[in-house]
Amino acid sequence: MTLTEQWKQLEAADTDLAEVLQPGFAKHISKDPMLTIQRNLWYHSLMGIAIIVFYLFLLWEFPVWQVILCIGVVLLFTLWAVVKALLLRRQLLRIAASHLQHSLLQQMRYHQMAMGGWMKVQQKAGLVMYPLGAAGGFMIGGSLGAGKSIDTILQNPTLQLIMLLVVLLLVPPCFYLAKWMCRKSFGQYLQQLNSNIAALSADENSITPK
Repeated sequence: MTLTEQWKQLEAADTDLAEVLQPGFAKHISKDPMLTIQRNLWYHSLMGIAIIVFYLFLLWEFPVWQVILCIGVVLLFTLWAVVKALLLRRQLLRIAASHLQHSLLQQMRYHQMAMGGWMKVQQKAGLVMYPLGAAGGFMIGGSLGAGKSIDTILQNPTLQLIMLLVVLLLVPPCFYLAKWMCRKSFGQYLQQLNSNIAALSADENSITPK
């Protein structure tokens, strides 16, 4: 092979390498579930902050003690959930950055354990928050719809019964909707993480001397 032919082969190899290193290609092949979980925790926190702002608006517009009690408790829960999500994300980033102290398998297992525990706590706490949120929403909606004060609405036995029925009817779908959203944001990536853990564990076991 002549020197000219060898030079042409090197140029072709450089062209192929440049295509592989394009940002779009790297973005396409990047499917690390740990990175996705960390990113979705950030989006989850931003959504929580937007909800907190909305709750503050409701408390400003409806400064009635019943609304303050219901919406205020839900607001505090949302604030707690946002703080927990941000702290969890910071911890996951710290674990992912400490690749010298923790192996890849250890990092994946930590993500799996931490996210599983966080999701269970969120769902259990939601069972207490959803009735309060539904009651607060009914009082605000009833006041706007009837054009009467919340105190007047709550003095009506019929409306009290309707509010109770609304709370009982809304809580189950709200719970399953929140559960579905949590699975949509994190569940599928935790399943992918579980598959990666199983595959990596199998590889480690296969090379471990017996």
